[in-house]
Amino acid sequence: MCYAEQRPPRKIWGFSPFRVPQDFKGLYRRLAALYDTKTKRVKHTGPIYRMVQMGTVLIGRVKEVAAQGKRPVVFSYGAGLDSFWSLVMLFSSNDPYWVDLRERVVLIVHAALGAEFEETDAHLHNVAIPFLRRQGWEMTIVKPRVTARDGNVYEGIWEYYMAQGAVPTRAKRSCTPRWKIGPLLAACKDLLGTDDYETIINYDASETHRTERLKEVPEAERERIRDRLHHPPMVMGKYRLDMAEELLAMNLEVPRKSACFFCIFQKVAEIEWMALNKPHFMAKTIALEENMQRVRRYSRRAKGKGDITILSKPMRFYQERALSKRAAEEAQGRLFEPSNTPPDMLMLSRRKKAKTVKQIVTAEQTKLAV
Repeated sequence: MCYAEQRPPRKIWGFSPFRVPQDFKGLYRRLAALYDTKTKRVKHTGPIYRMVQMGTVLIGRVKEVAAQGKRPVVFSYGAGLDSFWSLVMLFSSNDPYWVDLRERVVLIVHAALGAEFEETDAHLHNVAIPFLRRQGWEMTIVKPRVTARDGNVYEGIWEYYMAQGAVPTRAKRSCTPRWKIGPLLAACKDLLGTDDYETIINYDASETHRTERLKEVPEAERERIRDRLHHPPMVMGKYRLDMAEELLAMNLEVPRKSACFFCIFQKVAEIEWMALNKPHFMAKTIALEENMQRVRRYSRRAKGKGDITILSKPMRFYQERALSKRAAEEAQGRLFEPSNTPPDMLMLSRRKKAKTVKQIVTAEQTKLAV
């Protein structure tokens, strides 16, 4: 269920036709602030009646889990391979680990940032959400709204960083707290009426370094956070190729890596693939990088520090190199056909055998042919 697609109730405050439980009135007051009684319209995109209705049901579910002496669980769906595998196992596995989580899950959420690849959006709406509905569940899609330094509110992460004149960096990954963690925590607290819950975040077995960040947190707080986080693929010792094999065995489509098209953690091969297969995204990435450099030239704090690039070299360099490779192939009389399969799928072969990768590529080509 998407916040931005719902309609307000006939009356948002006073003698409303909808009853709201006492512990949910904090959200109800926020809704009242969003609704303009003179124009009878919502002032800006925000959670409205359907969210209240859904939240009322969720609070009842939270209380049921709490009555059993357990803590409710929120599944954070990232739309990539790790998340989809965990979602499938959550509803299909009889392992005690999964059964325990299944009995306590009360909410499945996904943050839509407006900068995902078309393949990611297609898999989300054509595979993941239909799968959930067959299990009798719905996915709550959160559309963050973040205010930039120009005072405007943006619903797309690319538009936001264009207005900021900046990009996320590896040293300061501002995109995650501002566009994912913050909005999801706020939405979960509003919907559940509490912040006493556990969260499923899907890291595979090769991403143990991501959990080591907790070392920077004080010990007392570290234990509290660790007790509230679940990383199923890591617990099960699953790598990306392992999960891809299991999904293929169940005749389910394997999603590509979920990331924004200008992600700072992309590999060079992925950038060059985007330059050949997604020129519109490559053009927006170049525009973002050059806009940041233009802003920095007029910034006092950045004066004399030189330009910053998303990767080690400018995006135009990778674009020109990819295009020159294609031109060289064509000059030799060979038809250059870039692979339609994203590089992250081909990189799965680094872990184990390449048989599954070939199956993925074949399935992808068959899908494109149809």
